[in-house]
Amino acid sequence: MFNNKDDGYILRATTKQYYELAAIRAESEKLFDFVSNGYSDYFQIDYSRLSHTASFVAEVIRENYPDLNIPLHSRIRHFLLSNTDLYEAYFDDGTKGNIEQLRKQIELIITSVFLDGGAGADWSYYDDNTKSHYSRSEGLAAASFNCYRGGLYSPFLDKPCYVDGRTLQALSEKALADEFQIREDNELIGFENRVKLVNKLGTIVETDSLFQRNGMRRLGHLADELVSLSANNIVSTENIFATLVTSFSALWVKENSPDSALVGDIWRHKAVESDTNPLGLVPFHKILQWLTYSLLEPLERFGLEVVDVERLTGLPEYRNGGLFIDSDVLKVKSVSPTEVGLDISSEFVIEWRALTIGFLDRLRPLVVELLTSDQQLDLTMGQFLQGGSWAAGRKIARNLRLNGEPPFKINLDGTLF
Repeated sequence: MFNNKDDGYILRATTKQYYELAAIRAESEKLFDFVSNGYSDYFQIDYSRLSHTASFVAEVIRENYPDLNIPLHSRIRHFLLSNTDLYEAYFDDGTKGNIEQLRKQIELIITSVFLDGGAGADWSYYDDNTKSHYSRSEGLAAASFNCYRGGLYSPFLDKPCYVDGRTLQALSEKALADEFQIREDNELIGFENRVKLVNKLGTIVETDSLFQRNGMRRLGHLADELVSLSANNIVSTENIFATLVTSFSALWVKENSPDSALVGDIWRHKAVESDTNPLGLVPFHKILQWLTYSLLEPLERFGLEVVDVERLTGLPEYRNGGLFIDSDVLKVKSVSPTEVGLDISSEFVIEWRALTIGFLDRLRPLVVELLTSDQQLDLTMGQFLQGGSWAAGRKIARNLRLNGEPPFKINLDGTLF
């Protein structure tokens, strides 16, 4: 799927399989076994703590969703601010079969997800809609929502909710800084990198034929492509993800690196090197999996049935990963790296993320068992993350550390983790 010249980006044939969903869980499991067998220089596992973690997550789910009616983990959830649902206020129920509404929903979600890298503890955003300040994910959601609604990405005064490639390419640091309220006393981690990512997104829209329809290039034309993938109004998660990873992986290029051909959220670890994986590749594709989860509801509201959602993994990011560190399921063997920032390419972080995927798969059935009494509870991974592991990871971090920082200092660039 990466050798179409119109895609604009050609990946080595030997790495194709690592841009598929199956490889994410498969390679993470290999690293999970590596750590479980005691070979890791960094981590050891205390399985006796897993039941305690399950009890904590079940408690958080009951607090947040006492009726156990848990929505999907999605960027859409972050648009619910101070009991004001910005998303629902703009997109009413009249979206079934409305392709223009689907285009707008997809544009909002994509631009918001791609600006959703860790914000750090020092930045906040004042939202005029709700007359309140927000930080972290909610602040980024409010800011990105207002960017889209306010026409920051559109060349048309009469069509503010429109994302144009050339407008993204030309977006300046000052323009985005003004929208995100960036000041010396309100700095956002990796701000310059976020602007560059938006500029690169514009280049993709301008060069990938997928985004061209009727002579117009628009990010929202992804909606038309995803609808075209359906048969009898059914579309597979695999096909959605494949479209996203083909179009957008080139946003994350490892510049000045021998791994520069490995675009996207894919890394190397010697423990998984083999005859079939000589480079020791470990893919995560966290942002694009997060985007896939976030597009499920708009596609379903349009009238499509999305199948095989369980092929997505739990998301390997610092809230889910921090849950297992802070609840003592994962113990650090070597000197704690809290004083020195960790690179996302380090084997420490790669193992941590792979373990996060593995433990989310193992934790979910334990939590379901605790929540199930007379009724049979079918808790999907998307619901589990929302209910769930992400909320529990944030809660325990806030209980243990000022500002709810992750358990380790990570060198974040604002675009991936």
